[in-house]
Amino acid sequence: TVKMVTTYKVIQESSEKMKIKDKKELHFNATLDKLKFVNSQEDVKIKEIIYKSKKISEEMDVNFYLMIAQFMIESNFSRSNLAVNHNNLFGLTASETYRKNPNNKYYKTVIHDYNKEGKKVEMVQYFRKYNTVDDCLMDYAKIIKQHYDGGYNISKLKKYCADPNYIKMVTKVMIKYQNTFKE
Repeated sequence: TVKMVTTYKVIQESSEKMKIKDKKELHFNATLDKLKFVNSQEDVKIKEIIYKSKKISEEMDVNFYLMIAQFMIESNFSRSNLAVNHNNLFGLTASETYRKNPNNKYYKTVIHDYNKEGKKVEMVQYFRKYNTVDDCLMDYAKIIKQHYDGGYNISKLKKYCADPNYIKMVTKVMIKYQNTFKE
């Protein structure tokens, strides 16, 4: 009977954790469903990206709020040329090493961005191209996990973008959505 009681207790604790997880998931889905972004057609796409981001962030242990903040800023709610035409939601660049791999696709363009001295200049930049949004979300999560401590140390974003105001912009959006999804 001791083994049976222990087994029952483990099942009961597991069941309680599942209820809490299910409750959080229901709250998240209900909150997401109520959000309004641009228009009803674009809202569906944005909400789908946010939902997928939530799942990937949990699976990969990366900061969900950073993920959606960068998605919104970098792709202008998935309306940027890079997002629409190349499924790149995060402005992910293609390094020389990345471009040498024949399996990797990339896009070359001229942009206006900040140089290392913090001055806005015109420059040639290579960006990653993806077959699907899901491919981009997963690649982003891997990059953030590997190079930016999963996005839990925001100060490391200085390497992500040279804009001197970038961390402030990202933090502001993160706080907004942390408050939005708070239970």
